[in-house]
Amino acid sequence: MSLQIEVEVYSKIYMDEEDTSWSARPTRNLLRRLHSGEDSKRWIALIEESRISIGDPVNTVTDSDSLFVPSWFLQTVGLEDGANIQITFQKCEDLPKASKLSFQVLGDVGDIDIRDLLEEPLSQLGVLEVGQMIPVPVLDDVTLFLEECEPESVVFLDGADIALEIEYEKKEVLQPGIFRGHDGEEDDFMPSLPTLSRVNTSFQGIGRRLGGNL
Repeated sequence: MSLQIEVEVYSKIYMDEEDTSWSARPTRNLLRRLHSGEDSKRWIALIEESRISIGDPVNTVTDSDSLFVPSWFLQTVGLEDGANIQITFQKCEDLPKASKLSFQVLGDVGDIDIRDLLEEPLSQLGVLEVGQMIPVPVLDDVTLFLEECEPESVVFLDGADIALEIEYEKKEVLQPGIFRGHDGEEDDFMPSLPTLSRVNTSFQGIGRRLGGNL
């Protein structure tokens, strides 16, 4: 089952409270409309072909149907603040549960293990699709490209263990001491060794981690 509702979409910077989470925050009026028919453990908003999970309602009292999303997500879908659009809301139960995610890291992460940075934000986002580009929290100019996910091209993160593969950016050796990066330019810096990290990670399907809030 899915619902179509006309909604105003805003960046979270317009909320009365600071919120850096990756879930979408609805007004209470919108949340009531979502739960007025069939219920779902978690609703998914389909906005301009990109999906994001619904979290807790905003504290502002209003009778509008508005949705507040992370700034990076609003830029990704190409909408301006206050855009009034038809949004399709899907039940998470209608999406396959993720069993494997394979990311390519674009950019320099240094010595940071980005798995520690990803678990909570991806739990909040709740849904992923092959070909999706997402930022890495805390690290500027570092992006993740979702190369593969199983069992289907769109998956829901339901809290079960997931095989998480992370491939870091590689450089091609031209001759000793000279390397070529993805942009084709030569440099004489020592490259990071190509790394493929495989671990099982548990994402919390309702957007909570270790008892935390959405």
